[in-house]
Amino acid sequence: MERTWDVVVVGGGPAGSRAAEVIAREGFSVIVLDKKKVIGEPNHCGEGISAHCLNEIGVETAQPWIVRQVKGARLIFPNRTTIYFTQKGYCIDRPCFDRFLSARARANGAVIKTSAQVKRIIPERSRWIIKAQTPEGPRDFSSRYLIGAGGALCPVAGYLGERPMILPSFQYKFAAKGTPQELDDSYLQFHHHEDFRGGYAWVFHRGKEISVGAGTTTDLRIRLERFCIRLGLDPGKRIKVEGGPIAFLSRPLRITFPKVLLCGDAGGFIYPLTKGGVHGAVWSGRIAGEVIVKALKTSDPYALSDYTDRVSTYPCQDRLHLLIPQAFFKFDNSIINTIGNIMDKKEYSEVPIAGFLRYFLARPLPRILWGIAVGFTVQRFYHRSARFAW
Repeated sequence: MERTWDVVVVGGGPAGSRAAEVIAREGFSVIVLDKKKVIGEPNHCGEGISAHCLNEIGVETAQPWIVRQVKGARLIFPNRTTIYFTQKGYCIDRPCFDRFLSARARANGAVIKTSAQVKRIIPERSRWIIKAQTPEGPRDFSSRYLIGAGGALCPVAGYLGERPMILPSFQYKFAAKGTPQELDDSYLQFHHHEDFRGGYAWVFHRGKEISVGAGTTTDLRIRLERFCIRLGLDPGKRIKVEGGPIAFLSRPLRITFPKVLLCGDAGGFIYPLTKGGVHGAVWSGRIAGEVIVKALKTSDPYALSDYTDRVSTYPCQDRLHLLIPQAFFKFDNSIINTIGNIMDKKEYSEVPIAGFLRYFLARPLPRILWGIAVGFTVQRFYHRSARFAW
């Protein structure tokens, strides 16, 4: 049996690297096991983060992995109406971002082990045994504490019975040169359409390239290519295809177990409306690391119970905050367009009473009224938790 580590972290993405950095900085031994050969690759993220996310990791904007600054985001509906979310952010090179966080963890003393595929998790009385396939062959990793940060399909979350539902998604990247001028947007575009029931499509202008992606439950490739054509893009001219699973929660996941914590996508830290997960990952990873440090310093494993309380403000911990956006994503175009007509060209936080009354009096249909009610409920939820949105 090899050495016993203080902590094994499964997953070398933003959540795992952030947790490992915090733990290693306090002088405890921590190893990160990541199944990828190269941290961050392949990418399966839309690659947008907010200024709040940068503040969370404590860096300035002059970073090589920032490729473009944006003014915020906007929702675009089938009738071309728009709602604005003015919150400064950035398009990033996600693989480079992941490696930046991994390098910080390593600089603080964490060990990063790539090409390590977890095969089995075995609990023992005072430790965990993680059996993994590595380039050197099968190896066992022993630890006092365990963190699951392996994304939507994290083996630790699966072992604990907390596997979320999955929303398939992927994106095409196109060279920006020669694409339609209207795609050169200073906002991240989120397109809501009945074609993408359960999800949405997005367009991110990244400077030299444009990402066009979507997440939905059925016929994803067909619907995405149809969307590209509507934008004036030839799917056959894409320069890259990326994608992966997005956690899609209908209930809050259990995230605290005896000597185990789940963070990032593995813990369901996905913003319910935008499906953005990077900020939730680095935030929950930091807190998971701090809680485990406290447990190690006090030799009190019950200190882990603080984790659930400390992350309770995140929307994924609120069942209603999960369910209301799901209702929104199931609307047909008539309801989506009505919400767009009421809110067109307005900031999301505005409450246009006159516009609401006009549509209420003109079309007092129960399903339209339900759609408006859900739309304004989503607005209120977003207003309270916007810093985590992306």
